[in-house]
Amino acid sequence: MESSIVENKAEKHGRTFLWSNVPNAITTIRILMLFPGLYFLYLDLNVLKVITIVLIVIMLLMDKLDGHLARTLNQGTGFGSIYDIAGDRIVELAFWIVFAHLKLIPVWVPIVILVRGILTDSTRCYALSKGKTPFGKSSMMKSRLTEFIVGSDFMRTVACVKILAFVLLILATMHPYLLQLGLIVTYVSVCVNLLRGIPVIVDANA
Repeated sequence: MESSIVENKAEKHGRTFLWSNVPNAITTIRILMLFPGLYFLYLDLNVLKVITIVLIVIMLLMDKLDGHLARTLNQGTGFGSIYDIAGDRIVELAFWIVFAHLKLIPVWVPIVILVRGILTDSTRCYALSKGKTPFGKSSMMKSRLTEFIVGSDFMRTVACVKILAFVLLILATMHPYLLQLGLIVTYVSVCVNLLRGIPVIVDANA
């Protein structure tokens, strides 16, 4: 009996490693894909910038895929849920920082995104220490409003406005007349980002 318990624990622990957990492996690949995409933005070759746009779309699809596989393969873990969010933060913030460095957007944009991310992720880590997870059966979300704003498919889709902002800003490096539209979509994305972050903090202190 004791041996069986130890084996079950080892099996559960093993599934959290990046190389034996499919959703976590996808998140790792998504993070690695980020770096060539960022590098291409500094090269004066339009074809490489188009490749970056393609990489962004692929990373978005992979983000959707890892959540689906976590449910269908029953490989969802507490670490996996945090790691997936960390992957989102790394990709998003890296692009905002590079766009600011290229003087396409004001520097306050990545600062606001960074502060919001630190606050919400710290809150989620605290909840995790209390046995709660960002999503799922043990979700830290206490109200239906928070569940809708943070976890609903509709709001997840709305949050993808940042992808549109990324694409427009990249296109603006080739077609400057698109920059103003890119800035407008960027500001909308920041507002959506804040809207989805505030309920997480409020619920944690409720």
